[in-house]
Amino acid sequence: MIIYIFSVSLEADLSSDETICTEDKPTVKCVRISISYRFIFSKVQVLSSYFGFVVPVIISIYYSWVKKQWQIIDIIKKQLSTVQLDNIYPKVLFNAIPVGDVLHITVNNWLVKGLLDRLHEEKCQEKIVNCEVLHDPGSEVRKADIIFVHGIKGALEKTWTQGGWGLTRFQVLNLREEKQTAWEVEIQEDKNSDPKSICWPRDWLPKDCPYARVIAINYTTDPYLWRPVWVPKHIRSGMSERSWEMIDSLVDLGVGKHSIFWVGHSKGGLYVKQVLVNACEASEDKYRDLSNKTRGVIFYSVPHRGSILANLRIPLLRKSIELCEVQKDCKEVLTLHHKFKELLNSKDLAITIKSFIETRLTLMGFVYVKIVSEESADAEVGELYGIPLDHRNICKPKNRECFLYKELVKLIQTNSEV
Repeated sequence: MIIYIFSVSLEADLSSDETICTEDKPTVKCVRISISYRFIFSKVQVLSSYFGFVVPVIISIYYSWVKKQWQIIDIIKKQLSTVQLDNIYPKVLFNAIPVGDVLHITVNNWLVKGLLDRLHEEKCQEKIVNCEVLHDPGSEVRKADIIFVHGIKGALEKTWTQGGWGLTRFQVLNLREEKQTAWEVEIQEDKNSDPKSICWPRDWLPKDCPYARVIAINYTTDPYLWRPVWVPKHIRSGMSERSWEMIDSLVDLGVGKHSIFWVGHSKGGLYVKQVLVNACEASEDKYRDLSNKTRGVIFYSVPHRGSILANLRIPLLRKSIELCEVQKDCKEVLTLHHKFKELLNSKDLAITIKSFIETRLTLMGFVYVKIVSEESADAEVGELYGIPLDHRNICKPKNRECFLYKELVKLIQTNSEV
């Protein structure tokens, strides 16, 4: 048996072949190709397992901040094609930069293969939008679609869980009125003895709006909101492109034939606006139906003018696209809001809007901060209520008798084509 060991650097220096033979051991041929480059390159080492098997070389390339990284990778690709790894000590991979950009690797070791597959999935897991139907009464009964969109780092059973906050009454502040009137709201005990809901749209709305289909839009978020400079940055689509993925998914489900109601938390509300703006500007009827059939929107602490927290700069860390798109007064959010208001003023969007904003600070690590200010959460149209809850709990009604939930049900029941 012959084992080939490749050692690669960036200096175009081809050394002679060396052959080592023994009676009881396999023949080992070493071909050293030296192509060294001063910005990148880690030394290639030949490792041996405790059982006497020679471990093939793992090539690690650090390229996250090198300006000409793709040119370098292209050069290496021309030199290498496929490396066969039959036996390898799995621990090596933990110190290896993902080499999917350089080599196509065939691995027979199942543990190593699983680790490589996971690295590959993390690198390629980019354009993922999933529309999950939480409840559907059937096409014969269906009269409305209620669509939920979570915010950054949100999830179906994380954003839309039943609230566990301990208030039995709270003061609602009507911020739209000139004198900002306020009134006390008592949270009555839920008449039903149902267990705590981990997804209240799925559990509660079918009881109060049995004619409505309930849909949740889930999407991926960059795992690093602030990414270390030495970690390679994923190429991710922006809010406009991602909203088109949402539109296509909704059209595939047949959304647009009945009344539509949107519920957005935090950046999810910006996606709602982007979907409606894209639908209004589209030429095809199947897209325009998404805006024409929209009857109402609920905004739970949506940063219509961005969040000051997203402007925070941390040494050696760079912002993800999710944060860049919600920076305070950034071009993306201001342009989107301007288009949205123009559509409302021109009556291209004839909808009812209710906004609920946080008036309590949110615990982030060891400090309490205001994630979305009252100014930014004001959509400048419709009803605007200040609620004494933080950013995480503003979208979590305590029960079906809670003001946050009853206003949503009232919006749906008043504007549905029933």
